[in-house]
Amino acid sequence: MSADIAEAQLQVRFITKQEQYAVPDSPYAIQSNVHATDLNTLVNALLKETNPSLEKAVEFDFLICGELLCLSLAEHLQEKGVSTEDTVEIEYLERFPAPAPQDCLMHDDWVATVHAHSDWILSGCYDNSIHIWSTKGQHKLAIPGHTSPVKAVSWVAFNGNQAVFASGSHDQSAMLWVWNVANNSVDCVVTCRGHDKGLECLAVSADANRFATGSWDNNICLWSTSLSDEDNVPAKKRSKPEHTGKSRDCTVQSARRSRSYRPCATTTGWVMTSNGDVCA
Repeated sequence: MSADIAEAQLQVRFITKQEQYAVPDSPYAIQSNVHATDLNTLVNALLKETNPSLEKAVEFDFLICGELLCLSLAEHLQEKGVSTEDTVEIEYLERFPAPAPQDCLMHDDWVATVHAHSDWILSGCYDNSIHIWSTKGQHKLAIPGHTSPVKAVSWVAFNGNQAVFASGSHDQSAMLWVWNVANNSVDCVVTCRGHDKGLECLAVSADANRFATGSWDNNICLWSTSLSDEDNVPAKKRSKPEHTGKSRDCTVQSARRSRSYRPCATTTGWVMTSNGDVCA
């Protein structure tokens, strides 16, 4: 960066989406070699002029062209190819401290997946186990069942003292579990088999009637969350179900082969592959 650019004056305008911290929408002439700390001092001085009752200085971060200002203003503009001849818009927003951990839930192996709902947390581990925790850090259960790392877990539904959740593993299966909250016991009631390779992710639909699984076989499969065999087996294969309380297989409702190497189910888009394909 040349010395001329570093010492030049720029016209800037400060904008913010936080109306309580808005300053007059006027251009200001500043040195191009200023840093975020200098801009912070300037914005606070402008705030003090418009709001004398403001007692404490506010810490701000600054964005130019949608990117955080970490260099000097001149270096940032040069790196982004922004002309110094035009008025530069600088967006600012209140800076908050980084989140600090309040508790640590210790496991015997790497944790691959976590899902929280209300007062309860599910975690899946590389030692093939699933764990249930309270949000206060109390370990409720360690659950065996899968034979390979558990890569995805999700709560499905809560009904009084009964909770249903799903898990997906590199053992190529997904499982539906019922947890009796009152007596702290859990049963695997449905095992879903249909993938040819390990599962990497799963997501439950908003109505909790279905869930999707994504696998390294490049398929996304949709499954019913019903605990009844009737809803998981095609009509031609239906027979009187045996309510033995044991795990039982269910057939895939539908599958979609993705062009992507790794499809994934998300709760944001319900079902979305990593290459942007979307199916409902």
